[in-house]
Amino acid sequence: MPEYTLASTINRGSIMNDALSALLAVQKIDAKIRTFKERIDRLIKQRAQIESTLAEEEEVFQRKQQESEDLRKASQERSSEVDDLDSQIREYQKKLDEGLLSFKEMESFRTQIEKNKAKMEQLEEEEIDLLNKAEEEIESMKAREASFNQ
Repeated sequence: MPEYTLASTINRGSIMNDALSALLAVQKIDAKIRTFKERIDRLIKQRAQIESTLAEEEEVFQRKQQESEDLRKASQERSSEVDDLDSQIREYQKKLDEGLLSFKEMESFRTQIEKNKAKMEQLEEEEIDLLNKAEEEIESMKAREASFNQ
C-alpha cells in the first residue's frame, strides 16, 4: 500500500495544479480555434455570396450590353429604310418632273410619294426613339459598371 505523507500529498496537489493549468490553457486555445473556424466559415459564406452577386451582375451587364447593341442595330436598320424611301421619293419625283406620264401614273406616283413620306417620318421617329433608348442604356450601363466595379 502506498504511503501517504504530507510531502507526497503536496507533491500530488502541485502536479494536479500543473495538469489543471495545462488543461485550462488547452481549453483557451480550443476556444480560440473554434472562434477562428467560425470566422473562416462566415468569410467563406460571404465570399460565396459576393461571387454569386458578381456573377449575376456580370450576366445582367452582358444582357444590357446585348440589348444596347440590338437597339443600335435596329436604329441603323430604320436609318437604312429611311434612306431607301428617300431614294424612291427622289426617283418618283424625277419621273414626275421629267417624264411624260398619264394622269393615272402621275396620281400613282404622287400617292406613292405621300405614302413614302409618311412612312419615312414614322421610321425617323422610331429611329430617334431607338437612339434615345440606346443612349439611356449606355448611361445606365456606365452607372451600373461603376457600381459593379466599386
